[in-house]
Amino acid sequence: MNATTEARAGARIHYIDNLRIFLTMLVICHHLAMGFGAPGGWYYVIPAQPSPLTTALLSLFVIINQSFFMSLFFFVSAYFTPRSLDKKNTNHFLRDRLKRLGIPLAVFFLILNPTLAYISFRFRGEKEYGYLKFMLQEGHYYFGCGPLWFVFSLLLFTGVYLLLCKWLQRHSAGSGPLSYPSNKSVLLFILGITVLTFLVRIMFPIDAPVCDLKFAFFPTYIAFFVFGIHAFRADWLGQLDNRQVRLWFFLAVVSIVALPVIFEIGGASRGLGNTFQGGFTVQSLVYILCETIVCVGISMKLLSLFQARVNTTSPLTARLSKSAYTVYIIHPFLVIAATFLARNWSFPPLLSFLLLLLPVIAASFVAGHFISRLPLLNKVL
Repeated sequence: MNATTEARAGARIHYIDNLRIFLTMLVICHHLAMGFGAPGGWYYVIPAQPSPLTTALLSLFVIINQSFFMSLFFFVSAYFTPRSLDKKNTNHFLRDRLKRLGIPLAVFFLILNPTLAYISFRFRGEKEYGYLKFMLQEGHYYFGCGPLWFVFSLLLFTGVYLLLCKWLQRHSAGSGPLSYPSNKSVLLFILGITVLTFLVRIMFPIDAPVCDLKFAFFPTYIAFFVFGIHAFRADWLGQLDNRQVRLWFFLAVVSIVALPVIFEIGGASRGLGNTFQGGFTVQSLVYILCETIVCVGISMKLLSLFQARVNTTSPLTARLSKSAYTVYIIHPFLVIAATFLARNWSFPPLLSFLLLLLPVIAASFVAGHFISRLPLLNKVL
């Protein structure tokens, strides 16, 4: 059976499960890199100043990662949305989404995010009093989505999708599945997203999130969510063209190699780094174009690679897949703890980061496995 037939039959699509595991691991790596000095807001960052080389390498890692991994997460999440809606009536589907997404989001917003803030304050020596006093007196100042901005956004996107489905049903509107995108269509998509993102970043630069939401990346997130729905309906994943994948992956690699040169020419080392973050600048436009090419090329390559090489399952990968959502929710606690333990290591920060990668990933999945099996939590997670 092809991917769409398996999905509609309710069967597990093993390579998608394995890709979700991989993306969850990348989220952990991304936030751990921030803890060791990569750009981006994070709860706890080591006090030691990393070397320029460490900062450059970790920055390049998070820049490349940011260009594609959350967009691909939205694609994968959207891919299974039509199947769930087809199997259930709208009310059942909505209740299920609110339970699985809304409850963890509310708990994280009201309890876990303030708790992470408190732990970070204690680790930095900025708070001396106890947790309960902090939560009662100051906890409300630190209500927030944190990494679960993704869950909040997914709820919003899903709600819009439901409203659109209802409108199409009421007006007997709609069209057949879209044909598989040609290279020309992919190019037009890249150019269109580049222009739209450029306009959005004039108002919402990368370094200016609003309520934990970085609108600077939302044009691509929305596009990939829409593509995930169309990919299911039209079986795009069953039609992946290896020549097309190789072409766009090659262009993505070229863009990655060119990024350091682009940053240097654009003046990043001379204090002009903000010009790449947004605003009406040539640097922002060129950076967005490279970012979008990287997003498309790496996403195509990962989908093709996992489909061809990692379309298997085992008891271990089944457990990892089942606990991936829980890992996404609880991994900040493990990342912050590991970063704090490494704060006084004599190793260079880059080496500390590399040494901690596998232990933090393993600890996060072990903790996620047991937490997701707890009574009541196993009904939600």
